[in-house]
Amino acid sequence: MRIPRLYQHMLWLAVAGIALAASAGCEPSGYKISLLTYDPESDDYGIRIKRVETLENIDRLDGSATVLRGSASLKLDYTTGYLEWRQPPRSVAFDWFESDGVIIPADFDSLAMISIYYSIELSKLFFEDLGFKSKILEKMPTYYWPSFDIVDENGPKSQKDNAFYLYLSPKERSFFILPFEQMQWIPMALNTGIITHEYSHAVFDVLVWDRNRQIQDQMVPSASNFVYALNEGWADFVAVARTGDPDFISHSIPKGLFVDFRGSDVVRDASMPLNYTAYLDQEARQTPPQSFDPYGIGAFVSALMYSFENRIDTSEITTNNIPSLEARVHVGTWFVQALDDMGENLTADFELYDFFSFFLTRIDSQTARTDFCDLLFDRYSLYYEEVRGCP
Repeated sequence: MRIPRLYQHMLWLAVAGIALAASAGCEPSGYKISLLTYDPESDDYGIRIKRVETLENIDRLDGSATVLRGSASLKLDYTTGYLEWRQPPRSVAFDWFESDGVIIPADFDSLAMISIYYSIELSKLFFEDLGFKSKILEKMPTYYWPSFDIVDENGPKSQKDNAFYLYLSPKERSFFILPFEQMQWIPMALNTGIITHEYSHAVFDVLVWDRNRQIQDQMVPSASNFVYALNEGWADFVAVARTGDPDFISHSIPKGLFVDFRGSDVVRDASMPLNYTAYLDQEARQTPPQSFDPYGIGAFVSALMYSFENRIDTSEITTNNIPSLEARVHVGTWFVQALDDMGENLTADFELYDFFSFFLTRIDSQTARTDFCDLLFDRYSLYYEEVRGCP
């Protein structure tokens, strides 16, 4: 199976049987389950009892949010662009017992799998709050702990300690949860922000790329890089908006653990004000897409939107100085609508300021539009005059 060109390099960076569902008119539907999840009030991960709403078969972790699959073995060959399934996946078995009306996972894998399912469910429900509903992403499979080898010019290498979304074809797109090996704090696959980040890539696919597969190979290199960077910034933005955690990656990758070739920490904290610099612009315009690092511009986009949420937030109730959920939903809804517009109007010479122009047209408040333009004037001064809709 051939992988689309754009996604071949993206993968590298992308670093209960018990009837608890109550009858109508009584308790909410779903299952009360003990699982690992993030709490924004305490800013930590812990075992908490949550209601999982979308499961249809709890023993197989099969529901409208996703369906878990195990025992897969596959190889992605960058030298040929082909994906080979060496062993097909099969249904997982969720092992559990019940205590006082709560489902308790009986082993680590069961705890991990139900926690992953819950994170994907939260992502799906959050996007519904933003006005995005797509049958395309329902029951998208999640491959748990597959044997996954990547082949490049240096030969095959087994992949570990990662979680990512991969588009294979219009009818085949999936999440991959790789084995935890080195990361013994909060593995990336158990970080609900990272799962939301990956789910957001799938939404970006539906809104933007599904309608523009034919022009991918026609895009000038800088346009491909800007779309790629926007995709990363969008995914970080949604992860922050859904969790209420501007520094969600740091729970899995502590600050200072990994540093890129520029000496920059790979952890991306949206609460830190970032400017669009000449260096970022030059990097996007002069780097071939297969070598481009999208996270610098992506972090700029995420931090810009986080600051915008704070500017329009009128709520008097905040948690740890995080923008209110109302502000996050407003900005997220405008972002979804702008990506939809972008998908309808994507060109081979796309520029980042084109997206900001789409975004401005979707802001339904003159005061908020002025606030966003003020932010662009401060942080996007290189191309402020190119943004349509700002004075």
